[in-house]
Amino acid sequence: EPGEKTAKPVDRTEAELERKVKAIQDMKTQLVKLQSQKARLEERAKTMKELGKDALMEPGAPGDKSQRKDSEVFFRNGVRELQNKNYRRAFTAFDTALTVDPTHELAKIYLKSAKMELLSELWSSQVAGLRAKSSLRYKEARMHFENIMRYLENETGGNTSMENEANKELRELYGDAKKELDEIDKMENKDK
Repeated sequence: EPGEKTAKPVDRTEAELERKVKAIQDMKTQLVKLQSQKARLEERAKTMKELGKDALMEPGAPGDKSQRKDSEVFFRNGVRELQNKNYRRAFTAFDTALTVDPTHELAKIYLKSAKMELLSELWSSQVAGLRAKSSLRYKEARMHFENIMRYLENETGGNTSMENEANKELRELYGDAKKELDEIDKMENKDK
């Protein structure tokens, strides 16, 4: 019957929505933990500055202060880019800070935080697209999925600042968005 054919995709969409909402909640929990860790390190840095020591120098870290300064410049640029939600630039800046000084703990935490924020934002867009699609608002759904694809077109390649697991998730998001756009095309053509 026609009613049964449409029920299965809606059930699948609802299950996908529930899975994505759960994933977003998990990401937010991880983000809160990272922010807490970041706050502790910032407090430590403030204390060390007050004591007159190099702000973020780890015990046993290289003593080259010019190297540390260069790393700090890249780190601060990354923070600025992250605040402006320019994730690609933030990844590059944090990655460069870590290349110059691999012991820069805040750069490591901010890099992870930037990845989590990007994934959370993209998953929220995907959930919005799935909701619009299940409500037969194809134009709105198309916008969400195209935005995901447009953002990720260059991101799924060999960016060294993206861990393999994050790259896998980004490729999955890209593939899901492409699949959803194909389904919307079929549904729109079927309605004509």
